[in-house]
Amino acid sequence: MSMLPPFETFSVKNSIEFANELKNVQIQEDEVMVSFDVSALFPSIPLDHALVSLENHLRKHNVQSDHLNIYMETAKLCMKMNYFEYRKRYFKIESGTSMGNPLSPLIAEAFMSKLEMELKEKDFIPRFWKRYVDDIFAIVKRDNVNTLLEILNNLYEGVNFTLEVETDNSIVFLDLMVQRNRNWSLSQRNKHF
Repeated sequence: MSMLPPFETFSVKNSIEFANELKNVQIQEDEVMVSFDVSALFPSIPLDHALVSLENHLRKHNVQSDHLNIYMETAKLCMKMNYFEYRKRYFKIESGTSMGNPLSPLIAEAFMSKLEMELKEKDFIPRFWKRYVDDIFAIVKRDNVNTLLEILNNLYEGVNFTLEVETDNSIVFLDLMVQRNRNWSLSQRNKHF
């Protein structure tokens, strides 16, 4: 297998892709722009769920059984060996993944994609939802914001989302300031001018 096929997801690669996704989006009067963020994603990831998601993804893309077993055993070994050094002392990560582990971004993407697909299956994804790693930009009915935050925070024990709601008709996402216009369209500009 030369390259892992992309996960089914709502993620964007960068702010340019996000800006392109926003081009023709209209926001309604009863909607609000919000940003959700996972607090400390890597140490919060439920490894068992993330590894199952990775395995299911490989199966879905018809990875040969013998290769699949090798990939999964290697991933499990790498995730169980979560040690790091700090001030000449060694520590073992008891849950989640460590920031320096090269496999951690893949495991994080597997988990976040799984989370999104669960939300989609339950019809909880709002009409506009884009994610960059663990930062999510969404357009949500104003009355549903707190309900959606509660749903997100109850999906997995230890995975906690924070919420930021637009102020003065704007919100920052990635390095962009997203602005609600008078005609209900959205525009964006680099937040650093």
